[in-house]
Amino acid sequence: EDLVSEQSSLEMVFQGVVVELSWEPAKPNPVNYMGTGRHAGGYLSVSSDKDARRAEEERVKDLVVIEMVLKIPKQDVIDLTVQLVPKSQNASTLFEWDYQKNVAVKP
Repeated sequence: EDLVSEQSSLEMVFQGVVVELSWEPAKPNPVNYMGTGRHAGGYLSVSSDKDARRAEEERVKDLVVIEMVLKIPKQDVIDLTVQLVPKSQNASTLFEWDYQKNVAVKP
């Protein structure tokens, strides 16, 4: 079993696992500061709460949206774990994803 696992790992190295990672600043969510209703002012009875907008902008100022695309070689058997951990002491895992594929090989 170890030999099969090692062979699979080597095949992935030679076939390549591609990770595309991008990020951008988080944007304020209008739902958190826009209101509707008959008492709302503005165009089409929609209003914006300035204090709520400022609070929403403050909430997201240090946040980023991360997009990750993984391309893995076609394999009959694979066990893949992806983790995002900040580089700091006592950091906890931000994101973890496991994927397993076990297809019986037909003789």
